[in-house]
Amino acid sequence: MAIKTISLLVLLSVVLLTSADEDSNVLVLTDATVDKAIADNENILVEFYAPWCGHCKRLAPEYEKAANLLKEKGSKVVIAKVDATVEKAAASSRQIRGYPTLIFFQRGQEVEKYGGARTAEAIVDYLQGKAGEKRTEL
Repeated sequence: MAIKTISLLVLLSVVLLTSADEDSNVLVLTDATVDKAIADNENILVEFYAPWCGHCKRLAPEYEKAANLLKEKGSKVVIAKVDATVEKAAASSRQIRGYPTLIFFQRGQEVEKYGGARTAEAIVDYLQGKAGEKRTEL
């Protein structure tokens, strides 16, 4: 009986770990992982969002597309997101007051809030420029 229970728990854990954002190139961060992700990635853009926010919902497919384009180009820039309604410590420590808020970090330090167009192409162009990568046609 105990082996069946353990096997079921292992199977459930695998399913949970591989579901939802398994095909996404956007890194999902939590209160526990956001600081390490910022420290470990030379260039990272982090979106703080609320799932109910209309602007966030409109940005989501463009943000995903930007992450995919960067990956296709071999960029080392990381695109990440934090659900600020759940991961309240991460949002509070960065004084997030509205959604979505996109912050660019370089070498572990906040550089600036992204205020450009909310299209994949504009985000990629901005990030390649900030990271000193050769900008390529999209």
